[in-house]
Amino acid sequence: MGGVGGMGGVGGMGLWAIVQDFVRRGKPRRLVRGDADGLRLPPDPPMKQPERIVAAGFRRELGLWDTTVVVAGAIIGIGIFVNPSNVARILPAPEWMLLVWLAGGALAMIGGFVYAELGSRLPLVGGQYVYLSRAWGPFAGFLYGFALLFVINTGGIAAVASALASYVDATFVELGSGGQLALAAAVIVVLAEINVRGVRPGKRTNNSLMVLKLGGIAAIG
Repeated sequence: MGGVGGMGGVGGMGLWAIVQDFVRRGKPRRLVRGDADGLRLPPDPPMKQPERIVAAGFRRELGLWDTTVVVAGAIIGIGIFVNPSNVARILPAPEWMLLVWLAGGALAMIGGFVYAELGSRLPLVGGQYVYLSRAWGPFAGFLYGFALLFVINTGGIAAVASALASYVDATFVELGSGGQLALAAAVIVVLAEINVRGVRPGKRTNNSLMVLKLGGIAAIG
């Protein structure tokens, strides 16, 4: 539930914004070597970053609690109720499951450190799109944004909504295959509408769903 809520307007750039940025940049920007930190970027004239954020229409609406919930919702998504059984089916013993989860946690922590460093060096709107564009040129960023819109986020949202509908069918109300598809589509449409209305409704919904999810996990425990 929280995974679906967090995938809407809270993160990511629209395809049209990526196309505009790709056309505006034209040639790939080259990284230059800095004095102490290895690679750094030349300044982006003539507009400073805060002015560019305002000009692009982006506002700083998410606080520490909101961003923490976004990250927690991405990590503790509905997959936590689906994946353990698949892992147990593949591995021979429970000890191997624990080792796999520890290895995955260590890998996720390393990724978090990497993104924290990138975010501090490039405090720009766009996330991975910005990092790829600055490292390998705008075409690489455009390809990532295109895949994000049509494959990565789209497939993830569909999978999470389908899992939610299957749990409702198995636990609360028998829906059948058609009912599950209808419920999954309705959840996506409702949450998309909430996020379209603005960042504030989106973050409130995401925070509420995260509280419900943590309550469900605590009740199971």
